[in-house]
Formats: sequence, structure tokens, C-alpha cells
Amino acid sequence: QELHEKGNDVYLTRNETVELLKIDPSTLWSWTKKGKLNSYGISNRRYYHKKEIIDYLKSNQLKHR
Repeated sequence: QELHEKGNDVYLTRNETVELLKIDPSTLWSWTKKGKLNSYGISNRRYYHKKEIIDYLKSNQLKHR
């Protein structure tokens, strides 16, 4: 597994993010383009901050209750 850590921060690759969220890669691309999730680029790779993903899921879950 390619978890990338910097201190307490954990960054996931696109594939890891797709697996975590159980979504299609095109959905991840769409959410990133719409600003729902931020991606961070290093060279030609994109990474997603795991805490931001979890925070997004929590805030989105609260809206649907």
C-alpha cells in the first residue's frame, strides 16, 4: 500500500482514495474538479489528504440526516 506520510499527515494516491471511498475514478475526478475534494500535485502525481476526505464525509453525512 502506498500511503504517503509527512508527520501526522497521511496522503493517499488516486487509487487509494477511490478504494477508500468505494467510488469510480471518474467520480473522484468530478468531485476534485467541483472542489468537493482537494488534490495536491507532486510532479505528475496527485494525492489526497486523508483527513480532508474524512472531514468531507462527516460534513456531507450531516447534511443528509
